[in-house]
Amino acid sequence: MKRSILVAAITAATLSVSALVLAQPGERHERKLERMTEELQLTETQQQQVQLIMEESRQQHHTVAEDTRAKMAQVLTPEQQAIMESHKHRGESGHKGMRGHCEKEAES
Repeated sequence: MKRSILVAAITAATLSVSALVLAQPGERHERKLERMTEELQLTETQQQQVQLIMEESRQQHHTVAEDTRAKMAQVLTPEQQAIMESHKHRGESGHKGMRGHCEKEAES
């Protein structure tokens, strides 16, 4: 029982992070770059370099999230995989839904 709660909690956390990383990356990065440009007085060259760094970071986070999902799928039961998949694209609401599912299981 504790193991399934732990696995579900890890899954929920990973999905939430994935959703944040993948959700409108261009817009988030744009705002961050604007703030950095203003606060740090970045030159045009620095802005371009920072923009490339941010894009590389986003791609790396995406890869890590996908690898994590693949590894978790290897240890989850088919039922757990179905629950995880149903919450995959729900972002923050998926996280709450997953947590709610775990709490119901713990009460059983």
